[in-house]
Formats: sequence, structure tokens, C-alpha cells
Amino acid sequence: MDVSIFACDVPVLRAHVGERWHLWNLAGGDMRPLTNKHPDVFGPASQVWVREHGDAPWVIDLPLTPDTNGLWTSKYFPEHTARLEDATWVAGDGVRYLRPELVLLFKARLHRSKDRHDFDRAWPLLSTAKQDWLRETVRRFYPDCSWKFV
Repeated sequence: MDVSIFACDVPVLRAHVGERWHLWNLAGGDMRPLTNKHPDVFGPASQVWVREHGDAPWVIDLPLTPDTNGLWTSKYFPEHTARLEDATWVAGDGVRYLRPELVLLFKARLHRSKDRHDFDRAWPLLSTAKQDWLRETVRRFYPDCSWKFV
């Protein structure tokens, strides 16, 4: 499972962790510490890596999620935006999850067996409307996707 935050919330994360944790930003093979000298992330689709200090192992990798004026924004299709409440759901334990059809859309581009497995397991659980949306969106963006939509 990936834990993610909006890219616009990185300053709040920095303030929250203070000096306790060292935050580094990673994008396209470039990495730099998030400090007062470099407070901004490379981009809204980059990652923040966290560790206690320079010699410590990494403890978490936080993929950043772009936002557009507070709306969840797909990092692969910036024109695809939605209210956070529409792009996610909150489970009984209070944890917010990205909707399965959006996760499957991300996975459709990768052509990995584990993603195909996830598709096979999740597809029957989606409503007809969500199946229709996923089918049309995958065909539009990934016409070479091998998934068989029934």
C-alpha cells in the first residue's frame, strides 16, 4: 500500500515533523533534502522519502499526489480532477483509500502480472457504471492494454 499526500501539503508535513525527521524529495533520479534552502518539491508528482538522519535507513516513501485548486488530480492525466471525496473512500478504520477504478487505471499502463491479477479480482466488484468508466478510459489512454473487459 502506498501512503500519499497532496503535494501542496508538503509544507505542513515539514512543519509537523520538524527536526525529528529528514525529508528528501525524489523525482526523475534527482534527489535533494527538503530544507529551508530548498523548501519546494521538484514537482507535484514526485516523492518524499523520510529518514531520521543522513546515515539512517529510509522509513517511508510518500508518493505525492498533485492537486488542482484543492481537487485530487491524476498524476498521469492532469485533466482528470475530482473532489477528494469522489476520488477516495474512507474505510471503517478511518483510513482514506483511492477508489479501486482509479487504482486500476494507474495499473493498466504497466502490463505487469500482479496488476492483471488485481484487475481480475477487483473488476467483478465494481458497479456497472464504474466498469463502463474504466473500460472507456483504459481504451482511450491505453489502447494496447491486454485486459479483457467483459
